[in-house]
Amino acid sequence: MAAALALAAVAGSARAQAPADSVLAVSKGGTSLFRVNEDAAVVARGTFGVGAAPATGAGARMMWYPAKGAFRAGFATNTEWDPELVGDYSVALGYGGTASAPYTVALGAGTRASANYAVAMGRGSSASGQGSFAAGLNSYAYGVASLALGNSSTAAGDYSVALGNSTADGIGSVALGRSHSDSTGSAALGNGWARGRNALAFGGRADAFGVALGNSASTNGHIGAFVFGDASAGGLVNAAADNQVVFRAQRIWLGTTSTPVATSGRFLETSTGGYLSSGGTWTNSSDRNRKHGFMAVRGEEVLARLRQLPILTWSYRAEDGSVRHMGPTAQDFSAAFGLGADSVSIATVDADGVGLAAAQALEARTAAQAAEIRALRQSAAAQRQRMDALEARNAELEARLTRLEAALTASSAAAAPAVSAPRPR
Repeated sequence: MAAALALAAVAGSARAQAPADSVLAVSKGGTSLFRVNEDAAVVARGTFGVGAAPATGAGARMMWYPAKGAFRAGFATNTEWDPELVGDYSVALGYGGTASAPYTVALGAGTRASANYAVAMGRGSSASGQGSFAAGLNSYAYGVASLALGNSSTAAGDYSVALGNSTADGIGSVALGRSHSDSTGSAALGNGWARGRNALAFGGRADAFGVALGNSASTNGHIGAFVFGDASAGGLVNAAADNQVVFRAQRIWLGTTSTPVATSGRFLETSTGGYLSSGGTWTNSSDRNRKHGFMAVRGEEVLARLRQLPILTWSYRAEDGSVRHMGPTAQDFSAAFGLGADSVSIATVDADGVGLAAAQALEARTAAQAAEIRALRQSAAAQRQRMDALEARNAELEARLTRLEAALTASSAAAAPAVSAPRPR
């Protein structure tokens, strides 16, 4: 009875001190500690750093802990809501959540926020890096200001991001999908693995120390390499050297327009009209409709300039000296013909044009010389006919002369007197 009277006295005192709109109010020494208003609003007060934990150990409860400015609601499985595991100004809601560092939040089942300003949500997720955020199923944010979301994602590097079922180990790294980014500044998307510093691996089975994009592309451990793999069959496409760019594609289009084409038999096409065929030949754009300012060419003048053009053998500075080439320098070619955009390069279409013009001029010369030779041959044949006729006439005259001489000789012999033999003495 005495206890009941004492409780009634306390309740009466509380009602006397409560505002008119309160259903229930509790105070001590003139300080309001707890109040429930008529509109169901609730306020519980306390003093930070003063007082013991309202409850400890396992069990279901809702707990306001003024001494730490912390709040717990749900079910404690063991000691995770005991004072040594309750961070200042922390919140843990759900089943077995631990918010052990200041300003942390743990929501869901078995989550753990153990560094200042960390947040863990979902089931079994843990945020142990300062300012980190982990959410989902068994996701872990270990790095400072890291973010891990999804199923078994891990953000281990400071400022890293892991989403899906990925692992981001490097500082400032990003891993999305079912990927892995190992090094500082690396990023992986899809089912890729970015191993090198600042590497990018995007796509299925992409593996990069540089950049690997697409399907089954790998930098093969080569730093600074860029590899793209299309979806065609053929297995893994690998870089063969550091700082190499590799594309596996059945067709490539490059251009400045928004209308790409895919012409059969062409491996590389451009909006300029030039293309590399599937057989390996480069074809320049030469459409009349793309040209203007036509001027005739004097073939003999081209030959004269070509005759003065130095043609040398040489090696490129970027190549080994044993690799030799033949041709003019761009400076000499430009001085001779004035073709091209500058004096340090030779367009193949210009070199081809000079060669064709020279060939035409030589063909014209050859045709003229052939005509002259035909005329000389005809003249020689006519002279030969005349000579043959003269020789025949001469032979006939010689034969007649021979017959006349023979006749004269015979006539002279018949007309001569007979000579008698001398008488003996």
